[in-house]
Amino acid sequence: MGMTIYLDDDLDARLRQLVSDHDIDRVIGEAVVEKVVALEAEQRARARRERIEREMKEGYLAAATDRDASGTWEVADVEGQPGEGSIEDAQSRRPRPRSLGIGASGYADTARRTGAERATPRPWR
Repeated sequence: MGMTIYLDDDLDARLRQLVSDHDIDRVIGEAVVEKVVALEAEQRARARRERIEREMKEGYLAAATDRDASGTWEVADVEGQPGEGSIEDAQSRRPRPRSLGIGASGYADTARRTGAERATPRPWR
Protein backbone atom coordinates (compact mmCIF):
# COMPACT_ATOMS: atom_id res chain seq x y z
CA MET A 1 0.00 0.00 0.00
CA GLY A 2 1.43 3.34 -1.00
CA MET A 3 1.17 6.50 1.03
CA THR A 4 2.23 10.07 0.47
CA ILE A 5 3.91 11.84 3.38
CA TYR A 6 4.49 15.58 3.36
CA LEU A 7 7.53 16.81 5.28
CA ASP A 8 8.40 20.34 6.27
CA ASP A 9 11.04 21.79 3.92
CA ASP A 10 13.52 22.23 6.77
CA LEU A 11 13.02 18.63 7.98
CA ASP A 12 13.31 17.33 4.41
CA ALA A 13 16.61 19.16 3.92
CA ARG A 14 17.99 17.86 7.22
CA LEU A 15 16.92 14.30 6.37
CA ARG A 16 18.52 14.44 2.91
CA GLN A 17 21.82 15.58 4.48
CA LEU A 18 21.85 12.47 6.68
CA VAL A 19 20.40 9.79 4.36
CA SER A 20 20.81 9.01 0.67
CA ASP A 21 17.77 9.37 -1.60
CA HIS A 22 17.13 5.65 -1.98
CA ASP A 23 17.31 5.09 1.85
CA ILE A 24 14.75 7.77 2.74
CA ASP A 25 11.80 5.36 2.42
CA ARG A 26 13.49 2.82 4.69
CA VAL A 27 14.38 5.44 7.34
CA ILE A 28 10.87 6.91 7.36
CA GLY A 29 9.38 3.40 7.56
CA GLU A 30 11.59 2.51 10.52
CA ALA A 31 10.67 5.76 12.28
CA VAL A 32 6.96 5.08 11.80
CA VAL A 33 7.34 1.50 13.11
CA GLU A 34 9.17 2.79 16.22
CA LYS A 35 6.44 5.36 16.84
CA VAL A 36 3.65 2.79 16.41
CA VAL A 37 5.38 0.42 18.85
CA ALA A 38 5.71 3.25 21.39
CA LEU A 39 2.05 4.25 20.99
CA GLU A 40 0.94 0.64 21.46
CA ALA A 41 3.04 0.36 24.64
CA GLU A 42 1.49 3.57 25.97
CA GLN A 43 -1.98 2.25 25.18
CA ARG A 44 -1.28 -1.03 27.01
CA ALA A 45 0.13 0.85 30.02
CA ARG A 46 -2.90 3.16 30.11
CA ALA A 47 -5.29 0.18 29.94
CA ARG A 48 -3.37 -1.58 32.73
CA ARG A 49 -3.45 1.58 34.90
CA GLU A 50 -7.19 1.98 34.33
CA ARG A 51 -7.81 -1.71 35.17
CA ILE A 52 -5.78 -1.42 38.40
CA GLU A 53 -7.60 1.77 39.40
CA ARG A 54 -10.97 0.13 38.70
CA GLU A 55 -10.02 -2.98 40.72
CA MET A 56 -8.74 -0.85 43.61
CA LYS A 57 -11.96 1.18 43.65
CA GLU A 58 -14.03 -2.02 43.62
CA GLY A 59 -11.88 -3.41 46.44
CA TYR A 60 -12.26 -0.27 48.54
CA LEU A 61 -16.02 -0.28 48.04
CA ALA A 62 -16.22 -3.99 48.89
CA ALA A 63 -14.13 -3.44 52.02
CA ALA A 64 -16.37 -0.57 53.07
CA THR A 65 -19.49 -2.75 52.80
CA ASP A 66 -17.81 -5.67 54.63
CA ARG A 67 -17.56 -3.75 57.88
CA ASP A 68 -19.89 -4.71 60.68
CA ALA A 69 -22.84 -2.49 61.61
CA SER A 70 -20.86 -0.46 64.16
CA GLY A 71 -18.42 0.68 61.49
CA THR A 72 -15.34 -0.82 63.11
CA TRP A 73 -12.86 -3.31 61.75
CA GLU A 74 -12.20 -6.64 63.37
CA VAL A 75 -9.09 -6.82 65.52
CA ALA A 76 -6.52 -9.22 64.14
CA ASP A 77 -4.65 -11.59 66.43
CA VAL A 78 -1.01 -10.50 66.12
CA GLU A 79 0.57 -12.38 68.98
CA GLY A 80 4.16 -13.28 68.13
CA GLN A 81 4.15 -11.15 64.99
CA PRO A 82 6.97 -8.75 64.12
CA GLY A 83 6.34 -5.30 65.48
CA GLU A 84 4.90 -6.58 68.72
CA GLY A 85 6.63 -5.53 71.92
CA SER A 86 8.20 -2.45 73.39
CA ILE A 87 10.50 0.07 71.78
CA GLU A 88 13.34 -1.18 73.97
CA ASP A 89 12.91 -4.68 72.52
CA ALA A 90 13.06 -3.32 69.00
CA GLN A 91 16.17 -1.26 69.76
CA SER A 92 17.95 -4.22 71.30
CA ARG A 93 17.25 -6.35 68.20
CA ARG A 94 18.31 -3.79 65.61
CA PRO A 95 21.38 -4.77 63.61
CA ARG A 96 24.70 -3.20 64.50
CA PRO A 97 26.27 -1.09 61.78
CA ARG A 98 28.99 -2.77 59.73
CA SER A 99 31.27 -0.16 58.29
CA LEU A 100 34.89 0.69 57.84
CA GLY A 101 36.46 3.62 59.58
CA ILE A 102 35.34 5.13 62.85
CA GLY A 103 32.19 2.98 63.12
CA ALA A 104 34.28 -0.20 62.90
CA SER A 105 36.08 0.45 66.16
CA GLY A 106 34.09 -2.20 68.01
CA TYR A 107 32.53 0.33 70.37
CA ALA A 108 28.79 0.96 69.98
CA ASP A 109 28.87 4.54 71.23
CA THR A 110 31.55 5.93 68.90
CA ALA A 111 29.22 7.42 66.30
CA ARG A 112 26.92 8.98 68.91
CA ARG A 113 29.77 10.48 70.91
CA THR A 114 31.70 12.00 67.99
CA GLY A 115 29.31 14.94 67.72
CA ALA A 116 29.38 15.74 71.44
CA GLU A 117 32.95 15.06 72.57
CA ARG A 118 36.43 15.80 71.39
CA ALA A 119 38.11 12.70 69.99
CA THR A 120 40.72 11.08 72.25
CA PRO A 121 42.48 7.87 71.31
CA ARG A 122 41.47 4.81 73.30
CA PRO A 123 44.22 2.59 74.73
CA TRP A 124 45.11 -0.23 72.41
CA ARG A 125 46.13 -2.63 75.21
